[in-house]
Amino acid sequence: MQHSPEQFLRKVTGYWISQSIYVAAKLGVADELINGPQTSQELAKKLGCHDGSLYRVLRLLCTEDIFRETEKGFELTALAQHLRSDTQASMRAAVCMYGEEAFQAWGNLFHTVKTGETGFDHHFEKPVFEYYAEHPEASETFNKAMTGLGRTMYPNQTMIDVYDFAKHRVVIDVGGGHGDFLCDILLANPECQGVVYDLAHVIVGAGNTFEERGLTQRARARTCNFLQEVMPGGDAYLLKRIIHDWNDTDAIKILKNCADSLTEEGRVLVVETVIPPGNEPFFGKNLDLHMMMITGGLERTEEEYRTLFSMAGLELVRVIPTICPLSIVEARKSGV
Repeated sequence: MQHSPEQFLRKVTGYWISQSIYVAAKLGVADELINGPQTSQELAKKLGCHDGSLYRVLRLLCTEDIFRETEKGFELTALAQHLRSDTQASMRAAVCMYGEEAFQAWGNLFHTVKTGETGFDHHFEKPVFEYYAEHPEASETFNKAMTGLGRTMYPNQTMIDVYDFAKHRVVIDVGGGHGDFLCDILLANPECQGVVYDLAHVIVGAGNTFEERGLTQRARARTCNFLQEVMPGGDAYLLKRIIHDWNDTDAIKILKNCADSLTEEGRVLVVETVIPPGNEPFFGKNLDLHMMMITGGLERTEEEYRTLFSMAGLELVRVIPTICPLSIVEARKSGV
């Protein structure tokens, strides 16, 4: 397959597009267009920005099928629906997350490759989760982004469809944030109870989630540092997109804390992308670099998970693929 110099340059300058999408998300352009087309002048006046600059950003995004320019002004497309803040399919928070601190961290990729130091740590002079603890607005954007991605890129239902959670009496969602995944599991399995364990500044939204979804009798939120504490009482320990945040040393600590609480029939369920062999595109390979730049973690192969589990007193049972990029990597106590 032949590629032109222009196609190559489009790959090189991909951040021109991503940052333009970020600006549209941050401004809330899509929300303003819900009721119909508007000109850039009308949008600029409502959003408090420069008309000519906004027009040029939107004109470029129209070439990517994000917005469409008509005689009446700019209107929403199917892709632009993801930039709305009022829908289940919203990825607005994720776009803002990737366009702000993450974008600044990625500017240090050369430094990371030369030194091995995480780009975020180098740029902000502290690890990302420490940064979030000190910046509540960024932390809230992160949590909303994780919830939004859980509904779009990594729908919770795809995991529920392939795994029988009903066989576990108590499901513990380790690092479960606002509890969105746990709620979906509990609603699909009325006999189950659930607990979200996470840091205090993270779980502030979990209570509201449980109340909104009518689960205050079956779901609880508990403060916990999963790197340091055992989380008792679970039959299944669920870690959705958690282990990839950490290097092997810290990942083993987290998994061991789960293993130490596990019953003989219990399971640890790691929900992550599992890197396949070969040269074919796979989103987990993209995400792997993002982990390298932001948290110092990584996406892993099946064999790497097998080794990780072994070091934590667990053994890999099976890898269960889903229709989204994530798989469920199931583990039990070693020797059971």
